[in-house]
Amino acid sequence: MKKKILLLPLLLLPCTVSLNGSFSLSDAVWTVNAGDTPWFQNDNLTRGMAVNPATGNVLVASRTGGVNIQVLNGMTGASIGTLDVTGISGGTFPLNMIGAAADGSIFATNLNTGQGAKVYRWENESATPSVIFDGALQGTRYGDNLAVRGSGSGVQVLLASGASSNPDLAVLSPDGLGGWNLAQTATNAGRIQLGTAFGMGDTLFGTAQGSVLYQIDLATGNVIDSYGTDVFSGGVSPLAVDPANNLLAGLFTATGEVQLHDIATLDTFGTTLDTKILSIGNTNDNAVGDMAFHNGMLYVLNTNNGIAAYQVIPEPSTYALIFGLGVLGVAGALRVRRRKA
Repeated sequence: MKKKILLLPLLLLPCTVSLNGSFSLSDAVWTVNAGDTPWFQNDNLTRGMAVNPATGNVLVASRTGGVNIQVLNGMTGASIGTLDVTGISGGTFPLNMIGAAADGSIFATNLNTGQGAKVYRWENESATPSVIFDGALQGTRYGDNLAVRGSGSGVQVLLASGASSNPDLAVLSPDGLGGWNLAQTATNAGRIQLGTAFGMGDTLFGTAQGSVLYQIDLATGNVIDSYGTDVFSGGVSPLAVDPANNLLAGLFTATGEVQLHDIATLDTFGTTLDTKILSIGNTNDNAVGDMAFHNGMLYVLNTNNGIAAYQVIPEPSTYALIFGLGVLGVAGALRVRRRKA
Protein backbone atom coordinates (compact mmCIF):
# COMPACT_ATOMS: atom_id res chain seq x y z
CA MET A 1 0.00 0.00 0.00
CA LYS A 2 2.83 2.39 0.81
CA LYS A 3 4.33 1.81 -2.62
CA LYS A 4 1.07 2.91 -4.26
CA ILE A 5 1.02 6.11 -2.22
CA LEU A 6 4.61 6.92 -3.26
CA LEU A 7 3.93 6.20 -6.92
CA LEU A 8 0.88 8.45 -7.32
CA PRO A 9 2.67 11.80 -6.65
CA LEU A 10 5.45 10.80 -9.02
CA LEU A 11 2.99 10.14 -11.81
CA LEU A 12 1.32 13.50 -11.20
CA LEU A 13 4.52 15.52 -11.26
CA PRO A 14 4.85 15.89 -15.06
CA CYS A 15 1.38 17.46 -15.14
CA THR A 16 1.90 19.87 -12.25
CA VAL A 17 5.49 21.03 -12.67
CA SER A 18 5.82 23.92 -15.16
CA LEU A 19 9.23 24.46 -16.75
CA ASN A 20 9.65 27.16 -19.38
CA GLY A 21 9.97 25.80 -22.89
CA SER A 22 10.10 27.32 -26.34
CA PHE A 23 7.59 28.10 -29.10
CA SER A 24 7.39 27.53 -32.83
CA LEU A 25 5.01 28.44 -35.65
CA SER A 26 2.97 25.94 -37.63
CA ASP A 27 2.63 26.21 -41.36
CA ALA A 28 -0.17 28.59 -42.31
CA VAL A 29 -3.52 27.32 -41.06
CA TRP A 30 -5.17 29.47 -43.71
CA THR A 31 -4.11 32.17 -46.14
CA VAL A 32 -5.85 34.86 -48.18
CA ASN A 33 -3.59 36.09 -50.96
CA ALA A 34 -3.79 39.45 -52.70
CA GLY A 35 -6.07 39.00 -55.69
CA ASP A 36 -8.13 36.25 -54.06
CA THR A 37 -10.86 38.70 -53.06
CA PRO A 38 -12.19 42.02 -54.41
CA TRP A 39 -11.19 43.83 -51.20
CA PHE A 40 -7.54 42.68 -51.03
CA GLN A 41 -5.43 43.54 -54.04
CA ASN A 42 -1.86 44.58 -54.91
CA ASP A 43 -2.76 48.27 -54.50
CA ASN A 44 -1.35 49.37 -51.10
CA LEU A 45 -4.90 49.95 -49.81
CA THR A 46 -5.20 47.13 -47.22
CA ARG A 47 -2.92 47.84 -44.26
CA GLY A 48 -4.76 47.30 -40.96
CA MET A 49 -5.90 44.09 -39.25
CA ALA A 50 -7.03 43.04 -35.78
CA VAL A 51 -8.54 40.07 -33.99
CA ASN A 52 -11.70 40.62 -31.95
CA PRO A 53 -11.02 38.79 -28.65
CA ALA A 54 -14.76 38.50 -27.95
CA THR A 55 -15.52 36.59 -31.17
CA GLY A 56 -12.18 35.35 -32.46
CA ASN A 57 -12.97 36.97 -35.80
CA VAL A 58 -10.32 38.73 -37.88
CA LEU A 59 -11.11 42.32 -38.88
CA VAL A 60 -9.40 43.74 -41.97
CA ALA A 61 -9.48 47.46 -42.83
CA SER A 62 -9.42 48.09 -46.58
CA ARG A 63 -9.97 50.96 -49.01
CA THR A 64 -10.05 48.82 -52.15
CA GLY A 65 -13.33 49.56 -53.89
CA GLY A 66 -14.14 52.11 -51.19
CA VAL A 67 -13.87 52.11 -47.41
CA ASN A 68 -14.72 48.66 -46.01
CA ILE A 69 -13.94 46.48 -42.98
CA GLN A 70 -14.07 42.76 -43.63
CA VAL A 71 -14.93 40.17 -40.97
CA LEU A 72 -13.22 36.78 -41.39
CA ASN A 73 -13.56 33.57 -39.40
CA GLY A 74 -10.39 33.41 -37.31
CA MET A 75 -10.06 29.62 -37.64
CA THR A 76 -10.73 29.26 -41.37
CA GLY A 77 -10.29 32.68 -42.99
CA ALA A 78 -13.77 32.41 -44.50
CA SER A 79 -15.64 35.67 -45.08
CA ILE A 80 -18.42 36.31 -42.55
CA GLY A 81 -19.49 39.82 -43.48
CA THR A 82 -18.52 43.45 -43.03
CA LEU A 83 -18.73 46.15 -40.37
CA ASP A 84 -20.95 49.20 -40.78
CA VAL A 85 -18.72 52.04 -42.03
CA THR A 86 -21.35 54.79 -42.05
CA GLY A 87 -19.78 58.22 -41.60
CA ILE A 88 -16.14 57.18 -41.99
CA SER A 89 -14.57 59.99 -44.01
CA GLY A 90 -11.89 62.65 -44.05
CA GLY A 91 -8.13 62.67 -43.70
CA THR A 92 -5.40 61.66 -46.10
CA PHE A 93 -6.91 58.16 -45.88
CA PRO A 94 -10.37 57.97 -44.26
CA LEU A 95 -9.52 54.51 -42.86
CA ASN A 96 -6.17 52.88 -42.23
CA MET A 97 -5.65 50.88 -39.02
CA ILE A 98 -7.96 48.88 -36.76
CA GLY A 99 -7.85 47.32 -33.27
CA ALA A 100 -10.15 45.56 -30.82
CA ALA A 101 -10.48 45.42 -27.03
CA ALA A 102 -11.10 42.38 -24.85
CA ASP A 103 -14.77 43.33 -24.42
CA GLY A 104 -15.37 43.20 -28.18
CA SER A 105 -15.38 46.94 -28.80
CA ILE A 106 -13.60 47.91 -32.02
CA PHE A 107 -11.53 50.97 -32.87
CA ALA A 108 -10.21 52.34 -36.16
CA THR A 109 -8.33 55.43 -37.24
CA ASN A 110 -7.87 57.50 -40.35
CA LEU A 111 -4.45 58.59 -41.56
CA ASN A 112 -3.73 62.32 -41.42
CA THR A 113 -0.44 63.85 -42.51
CA GLY A 114 -1.17 67.05 -40.57
CA GLN A 115 -2.05 67.33 -36.90
CA GLY A 116 -5.60 65.99 -37.23
CA ALA A 117 -6.61 62.50 -36.25
CA LYS A 118 -9.95 60.73 -36.22
CA VAL A 119 -10.68 57.65 -34.10
CA TYR A 120 -13.86 55.61 -34.42
CA ARG A 121 -15.45 53.09 -32.07
CA TRP A 122 -17.92 50.24 -32.62
CA GLU A 123 -19.51 48.69 -29.50
CA ASN A 124 -19.47 45.32 -31.26
CA GLU A 125 -19.41 43.83 -34.75
CA SER A 126 -23.11 44.66 -35.31
CA ALA A 127 -22.91 48.29 -34.21
CA THR A 128 -22.61 51.53 -36.15
CA PRO A 129 -19.43 53.54 -35.60
CA SER A 130 -19.17 56.64 -33.43
CA VAL A 131 -16.37 59.22 -33.40
CA ILE A 132 -14.49 59.27 -30.07
CA PHE A 133 -11.77 61.69 -31.16
CA ASP A 134 -11.52 64.25 -33.95
CA GLY A 135 -8.86 66.91 -33.60
CA ALA A 136 -5.23 67.93 -33.40
CA LEU A 137 -2.57 65.93 -31.57
CA GLN A 138 1.00 66.77 -30.60
CA GLY A 139 3.31 66.23 -33.53
CA THR A 140 2.35 65.39 -37.10
CA ARG A 141 1.10 62.41 -39.07
CA TYR A 142 -1.09 59.99 -37.15
CA GLY A 143 -2.82 56.80 -38.22
CA ASP A 144 0.02 54.59 -39.45
CA ASN A 145 -0.36 52.55 -36.26
CA LEU A 146 -2.97 51.68 -33.65
CA ALA A 147 -2.72 49.55 -30.51
CA VAL A 148 -5.65 48.62 -28.26
CA ARG A 149 -5.82 46.75 -24.95
CA GLY A 150 -8.02 46.38 -21.89
CA SER A 151 -11.76 46.14 -21.41
CA GLY A 152 -14.64 48.37 -20.35
CA SER A 153 -13.43 51.35 -18.35
CA GLY A 154 -9.86 50.05 -18.62
CA VAL A 155 -9.58 50.26 -22.41
CA GLN A 156 -6.54 52.08 -23.81
CA VAL A 157 -6.25 53.19 -27.45
CA LEU A 158 -2.71 54.18 -28.45
CA LEU A 159 -1.44 56.11 -31.47
CA ALA A 160 2.15 57.16 -32.15
CA SER A 161 3.11 60.03 -34.43
CA GLY A 162 5.18 59.53 -37.56
CA ALA A 163 8.11 61.70 -36.50
CA SER A 164 11.54 60.25 -37.26
CA SER A 165 12.79 61.33 -33.82
CA ASN A 166 11.08 62.04 -30.51
CA PRO A 167 7.65 60.80 -31.70
CA ASP A 168 4.65 61.73 -29.58
CA LEU A 169 2.28 59.20 -28.03
CA ALA A 170 -1.47 59.74 -27.67
CA VAL A 171 -3.55 57.46 -25.42
CA LEU A 172 -7.35 57.58 -25.32
CA SER A 173 -9.23 56.04 -22.39
CA PRO A 174 -12.84 56.27 -21.11
CA ASP A 175 -13.49 59.19 -18.75
CA GLY A 176 -16.33 57.42 -16.92
CA LEU A 177 -18.87 59.97 -18.15
CA GLY A 178 -19.43 58.64 -21.64
CA GLY A 179 -16.48 60.53 -23.12
CA TRP A 180 -12.80 59.91 -23.62
CA ASN A 181 -9.70 61.29 -21.93
CA LEU A 182 -6.59 62.09 -23.97
CA ALA A 183 -3.10 61.77 -22.54
CA GLN A 184 -0.17 62.90 -24.71
CA THR A 185 3.48 62.16 -24.06
CA ALA A 186 6.65 63.11 -25.90
CA THR A 187 9.26 60.35 -26.21
CA ASN A 188 13.01 60.33 -26.59
CA ALA A 189 12.84 57.44 -29.06
CA GLY A 190 13.55 57.28 -32.77
CA ARG A 191 11.07 56.32 -35.48
CA ILE A 192 8.31 53.92 -34.37
CA GLN A 193 5.77 54.91 -37.00
CA LEU A 194 4.94 51.52 -38.52
CA GLY A 195 4.97 49.08 -35.62
CA THR A 196 3.55 49.61 -32.14
CA ALA A 197 2.38 47.05 -29.60
CA PHE A 198 1.65 47.20 -25.87
CA GLY A 199 4.27 45.30 -23.88
CA MET A 200 4.42 44.05 -20.32
CA GLY A 201 2.96 46.43 -17.75
CA ASP A 202 2.96 50.10 -18.73
CA THR A 203 5.30 49.69 -21.70
CA LEU A 204 5.26 49.91 -25.47
CA PHE A 205 7.36 48.25 -28.16
CA GLY A 206 7.80 50.26 -31.34
CA THR A 207 9.80 50.24 -34.55
CA ALA A 208 9.72 50.96 -38.29
CA GLN A 209 11.64 49.75 -41.31
CA GLY A 210 15.22 50.96 -40.97
CA SER A 211 14.83 51.81 -37.29
CA VAL A 212 15.87 49.91 -34.19
CA LEU A 213 13.34 48.31 -31.85
CA TYR A 214 12.44 50.44 -28.82
CA GLN A 215 10.87 49.55 -25.50
CA ILE A 216 9.27 52.70 -24.09
CA ASP A 217 7.79 53.66 -20.72
CA LEU A 218 4.28 54.86 -21.55
CA ALA A 219 4.01 57.09 -18.49
CA THR A 220 7.19 59.08 -19.13
CA GLY A 221 7.96 58.48 -22.81
CA ASN A 222 11.49 57.47 -21.85
CA VAL A 223 13.23 54.66 -23.72
CA ILE A 224 13.74 51.70 -21.39
CA ASP A 225 15.94 49.90 -23.90
CA SER A 226 16.65 49.67 -27.60
CA TYR A 227 17.72 46.73 -29.72
CA GLY A 228 19.86 47.25 -32.81
CA THR A 229 20.27 45.17 -35.92
CA ASP A 230 22.72 42.87 -34.15
CA VAL A 231 19.76 41.30 -32.31
CA PHE A 232 16.69 42.48 -34.25
CA SER A 233 16.19 42.90 -37.97
CA GLY A 234 16.11 46.51 -39.20
CA GLY A 235 13.68 45.48 -41.92
CA VAL A 236 10.83 44.78 -39.51
CA SER A 237 7.87 47.16 -39.27
CA PRO A 238 4.62 45.56 -38.03
CA LEU A 239 4.78 44.11 -34.50
CA ALA A 240 2.68 42.06 -32.12
CA VAL A 241 3.40 41.17 -28.49
CA ASP A 242 2.03 38.33 -26.35
CA PRO A 243 2.99 39.44 -22.80
CA ALA A 244 1.63 36.26 -21.16
CA ASN A 245 4.10 34.08 -23.07
CA ASN A 246 6.89 36.64 -23.46
CA LEU A 247 6.65 36.56 -27.25
CA LEU A 248 7.17 39.27 -29.84
CA ALA A 249 6.40 38.79 -33.52
CA GLY A 250 7.76 40.98 -36.29
CA LEU A 251 7.21 41.13 -40.05
CA PHE A 252 10.06 41.88 -42.46
CA THR A 253 7.76 43.29 -45.13
CA ALA A 254 10.29 43.32 -47.99
CA THR A 255 10.79 39.56 -47.87
CA GLY A 256 7.57 38.53 -46.13
CA GLU A 257 9.52 36.89 -43.31
CA VAL A 258 7.39 36.39 -40.19
CA GLN A 259 9.65 36.28 -37.12
CA LEU A 260 8.84 34.89 -33.68
CA HIS A 261 11.08 36.17 -30.86
CA ASP A 262 11.56 35.29 -27.20
CA ILE A 263 11.53 38.38 -24.94
CA ALA A 264 11.45 36.56 -21.60
CA THR A 265 14.91 37.92 -20.81
CA LEU A 266 15.26 41.33 -22.34
CA ASP A 267 19.01 41.65 -21.82
CA THR A 268 19.45 38.70 -24.20
CA PHE A 269 16.69 39.82 -26.56
CA GLY A 270 16.95 38.59 -30.09
CA THR A 271 16.38 34.88 -29.69
CA THR A 272 14.56 34.02 -32.90
CA LEU A 273 12.37 31.01 -32.18
CA ASP A 274 10.99 30.48 -35.66
CA THR A 275 10.36 32.11 -39.04
CA LYS A 276 7.82 31.68 -41.85
CA ILE A 277 7.34 33.42 -45.20
CA LEU A 278 4.17 35.31 -46.13
CA SER A 279 4.73 36.71 -49.61
CA ILE A 280 3.67 36.07 -53.17
CA GLY A 281 6.42 38.32 -54.51
CA ASN A 282 4.63 41.66 -54.67
CA THR A 283 6.53 44.72 -53.48
CA ASN A 284 5.47 46.44 -50.27
CA ASP A 285 7.35 49.71 -50.69
CA ASN A 286 5.53 51.39 -47.78
CA ALA A 287 6.65 48.60 -45.40
CA VAL A 288 3.13 48.38 -43.99
CA GLY A 289 0.97 45.60 -42.58
CA ASP A 290 -0.28 44.37 -39.24
CA MET A 291 0.02 41.49 -36.75
CA ALA A 292 -1.97 40.15 -33.79
CA PHE A 293 -1.73 37.32 -31.27
CA HIS A 294 -4.93 35.64 -30.07
CA ASN A 295 -5.70 32.39 -28.28
CA GLY A 296 -2.60 30.48 -29.35
CA MET A 297 -2.58 31.93 -32.88
CA LEU A 298 -0.57 34.57 -34.71
CA TYR A 299 -2.33 36.52 -37.47
CA VAL A 300 -0.27 38.43 -40.05
CA LEU A 301 -1.11 40.90 -42.81
CA ASN A 302 1.62 41.70 -45.35
CA THR A 303 0.20 44.47 -47.54
CA ASN A 304 -0.04 43.60 -51.27
CA ASN A 305 0.80 39.97 -50.51
CA GLY A 306 -1.29 38.02 -48.07
CA ILE A 307 -3.07 37.46 -44.77
CA ALA A 308 -2.29 34.27 -42.84
CA ALA A 309 -2.96 32.56 -39.54
CA TYR A 310 -0.30 30.47 -37.79
CA GLN A 311 -0.62 28.31 -34.70
CA VAL A 312 1.86 29.22 -31.96
CA ILE A 313 3.02 25.84 -30.70
CA PRO A 314 4.49 25.52 -27.18
CA GLU A 315 7.41 23.13 -26.92
CA PRO A 316 8.71 21.70 -23.63
CA SER A 317 12.18 22.72 -22.58
CA THR A 318 15.07 20.26 -22.59
CA TYR A 319 14.94 20.26 -18.78
CA ALA A 320 11.24 19.40 -18.82
CA LEU A 321 11.86 16.50 -21.19
CA ILE A 322 14.73 15.17 -19.08
CA PHE A 323 12.63 15.57 -15.93
CA GLY A 324 9.66 13.78 -17.51
CA LEU A 325 11.81 10.89 -18.71
CA GLY A 326 13.39 10.64 -15.27
CA VAL A 327 10.02 10.45 -13.55
CA LEU A 328 8.84 7.77 -15.96
CA GLY A 329 12.02 5.82 -15.28
CA VAL A 330 11.53 5.98 -11.51
CA ALA A 331 7.88 5.01 -11.88
CA GLY A 332 8.87 2.01 -14.04
CA ALA A 333 11.49 0.90 -11.52
CA LEU A 334 8.95 1.05 -8.70
CA ARG A 335 6.52 -1.04 -10.72
CA VAL A 336 9.24 -3.69 -11.29
CA ARG A 337 10.11 -3.73 -7.62
CA ARG A 338 6.44 -4.07 -6.71
CA ARG A 339 5.98 -7.06 -9.04
CA LYS A 340 9.08 -8.75 -7.56
CA ALA A 341 7.78 -8.19 -4.06
